[in-house]
Order: sequence, then structure tokens, then C-alpha cells
Amino acid sequence: MNASKKKNFLVFFLLVFLVSTIHATQIKQEIDELNYTFQTSSVLYVPLTASTGIIPYTSTDYDGTVTAYLEVVGKCDYNGLINSFGLCTVHLADLATGNEIGGSAINFSTSTATRKRSLEIDVNLTNTMFLQALVNNLSTSITIYASRLIIYQNGTISKTATYIPIGANNTSTTTDASLPLPEITDPKRWVYTSTDYDGTVTKFYGATLKTSNVLRYAKSSIHDIPDDVEFGTITTTSLSEAWVISSNMSLTSGNELTSTLARASSGTATATMRNSFLIIKQTGMNNGTGKLKMVMQQQNQYIERGSQAWGNNGIPTYNQYNPADWVNATITSKGEYVLKSKNAVATSYGRLTAGGTEIADSNIGSNSLSYVRITTGTLVNPSSTVNIDSETKTSNQSYAVQSTSARMILAITNLGTASPITLKKAKTEGIYFLNDFLLVSKKELNMLEGIILVLNSFLGFK
Repeated sequence: MNASKKKNFLVFFLLVFLVSTIHATQIKQEIDELNYTFQTSSVLYVPLTASTGIIPYTSTDYDGTVTAYLEVVGKCDYNGLINSFGLCTVHLADLATGNEIGGSAINFSTSTATRKRSLEIDVNLTNTMFLQALVNNLSTSITIYASRLIIYQNGTISKTATYIPIGANNTSTTTDASLPLPEITDPKRWVYTSTDYDGTVTKFYGATLKTSNVLRYAKSSIHDIPDDVEFGTITTTSLSEAWVISSNMSLTSGNELTSTLARASSGTATATMRNSFLIIKQTGMNNGTGKLKMVMQQQNQYIERGSQAWGNNGIPTYNQYNPADWVNATITSKGEYVLKSKNAVATSYGRLTAGGTEIADSNIGSNSLSYVRITTGTLVNPSSTVNIDSETKTSNQSYAVQSTSARMILAITNLGTASPITLKKAKTEGIYFLNDFLLVSKKELNMLEGIILVLNSFLGFK
């Protein structure tokens, strides 16, 4: 190949590279499973049924390059003299077969709660999965505070699925004889706003449910609080945990939603919920102006604290915020809590922490005697990778704060927005970084300067 052809080939290669990365996009989704602290000293994998909740997954809901991981917050305690003897393991199991999801195993060996991720497991995922755990000897116990499926989409993204947790680990013996159905005991609430999502949007309600009587169903729904109506009503007569999902729902934009739980009106039975979600599926998302709203769930269960000092009753649910998880997108975050006070003279507060330090402006409170959803103003996003957690306190230790949910809300806009092509000088003389990671020499740079100028102009950058 002569010098002229080599030069043309190089320019062609760099053009392909530039065009292919102009709209390169990445987002992170998560599906939270656990709504209580799970503990076991079993040397065999437990539970045998999905009492930890079910993680649903539909591969066709996502496009681009998809990678997925199991993430668990847990610890391993050895009750003998030498802590290093203890080893605890968790994994995902397929609900239909009970078989382990390949690559999902995570080991814990310390008594300090830690957030860990599995190997990449996207190629092994099934439609319904649940968490199991075991220990290596009877003197050891494992404690799990949170479990979630992490899903990354990279490339050109035109469809995705967002799972908003609105359920709890609750039971109910209240019948469905009258409407509205009773709200779950430990509610998580959400406001669905249609303008937060683009493309074609469909909405579903899904839950992990069971009944104690095969002749009497368990029933659940999404309850629209302002309009006092039910959507997405689902039932099951399964005696073990089953995943039940509604048909597409027509929700009223801007209204606050919660989930309900009841049993059949005749006979006797106990309805059980392990988790539930508002599921928002998008197709035909716009590259460059795509948008969605998702949550990073921190507190996932009921906590009562009668302290004027911040804390979480030793229930950490670390959820990692990494700015690099979202590429070519604008992220606006807020904090949101569901809580109440035992007496109106006391104010109940919630806050988010990043690496143990309060996130500025995430501290907010209420003295409501019934559960209320309170949302902060816009927060400053962490600038580096850090564990996010939540804490509560009361203004009067005689009257405890009762809280059921804390989360970081992420509004993602301008998804797929182009970034300008940049050049940075490297330490080596005459070498430059193109878009932060491709090296070109000064000679090659001279050939590219005009091309870069034209491309940036095309993208609207001066």
C-alpha cells in the first residue's frame, strides 16, 4: 500500500470511529428484589421457594449491548473463635427449575456489610429468578440487606424497561369485599408523570404474591390515591411465591400511586406479597432527546427509630452511584422518602448519604401522622463512584420516626446527545488524545483538523 493510500485509509478509519462514537450512549437500570433483611445458617441453599421475592427479566425489553450483574449487600458472621472460618455464598436460581444462574454466585467472608457484584450473567438470565444463600458450616450465618439485578445498555438505545419498587414484604387478611383495596402496611409510593418518558410507553403492574389457601386468591393492584381508583389488578391462587403481571394500564399522569394487598372475600386465607413494581416499558426512544426516570432504591423495608441522631438501625442497603454509568445523557437527581411521625410535635427526617457523608440538600422532614411521600429539590450529583445510603432521625426522641422507603430519583434526559470531538495533548511529545482514548500523532492531527471542525459544526458545536 503506497503512502497516499495509507493516508486515505487512516482518515477513513478515523471517520468511521468518530461517526460511530458521536451518539454512543450508556444507561443503567436496576430491578430490586429484597424488601426485608434475610438471614440463614443453612448449609444447603435456601429458600426453596421465592420468599426473597422474584426478579423478572425479559431480554427483548432492552436493546444495544446489554450486560447484567447480580448485586448484593450482605455480611458473613462466624459464631466460633476464628472469623476467617466462615464463608457465605449467594446466587440467583431459576424459579421454574431451581437451577443456579451461571456466574451469579457471590461469596462473603467478613462480618462487615459489603456491596458486591457477580460476574456478567446476561447470557444466562431467565424470565423469573430469586435469591438463595448458604453457609459453609453451622457456626456461620449470612445476612442479606439488599439484592438487585443491574442492567447496562450501551450503544444506540431505542427501548428499555424501568422497574419502580412500590411493594413490600407484607401479609394481609383483609378481604376485597369493598374498594379501594387496602394499602400495604409498609408502602412505597410513586408519582408517574408521562412527560418523564419518550417514545411509545406501556405501563404494567407486577408482583410476587402467594396465598395460604388454594381456593382463595391473593389480590393486589396499583391504587391511584388522588382519584381513589385501582389499576392493574392481579390475582393468584398459588401456594408458593408466583410472579403475576397485569395487562397494559392507562395511568393518570401526575397522580400519586401505591400498591394494595387483599384476599378473597369468602373463606379464610392470608395473602402475601414479597415485592411489587410499576413497570414502564419504552420503545421508539429518540436518539439525542430520549428520556426516562428511574430510581436507585436505598431503604427497602420498615424502620422505626426513636433517636435524634442520624442512623439506619444497622440496615445498610448501599447502592452505587457511578457517573460513568450514564454516557451522553443529562442526569438530574432528587431524594424521596416515605415516612410518618408518632406525634405531630415531632418532625421525622430522612436524608441520603454518599460514602457516609450527607448529600447536600437531601435532608427533609415532615410531622405527618400518616405515611407521606416527601421529595427534595434538585441535588448535586456525586462527582465520583460512591455508595449511596439513607438515614432517618426524629426531632423528639419520645416520638419515633417510622419510615418505609428512601430512594435517589434519577431523571435522565437528552439521552444520546452528541458530545464535541476533543483533542488533548499527551505526555509524549507529538502525540494527542482523540476523544480521550484514541492516540494520534501531530502528522495525523493535521489531516484531521478540518474533518473535526466540520463534524463539530454539524453537531452544533462551535
